[in-house]
Amino acid sequence: MTIEKVGDEILVHIPYYQTGKYTYGEGTYKVPSCIGIISKDEITINYLIYLDYKGDNQIGLPIIHWCIDPGEEDIEEFRKLCSQLNLDVWDIG
Repeated sequence: MTIEKVGDEILVHIPYYQTGKYTYGEGTYKVPSCIGIISKDEITINYLIYLDYKGDNQIGLPIIHWCIDPGEEDIEEFRKLCSQLNLDVWDIG
């Protein structure tokens, strides 16, 4: 991730993919770095942690807090954004 100031804006650049070496065995993997999370209390974009030894994913820390106490319009707008960004969305209630 890189962060820079351009004019009057702060830009955060997050690689779309993360790569790594398998814990057991040989080779490398390439998986998305982020995921959209919808819960009853907030909507966020989080890091995605790939657990290669389980072949599974885990929610990482939030990167962007979209909103707190989301309504249906917030959820719909967030789903559209994630679709445009090609991010999976997990609804964790």
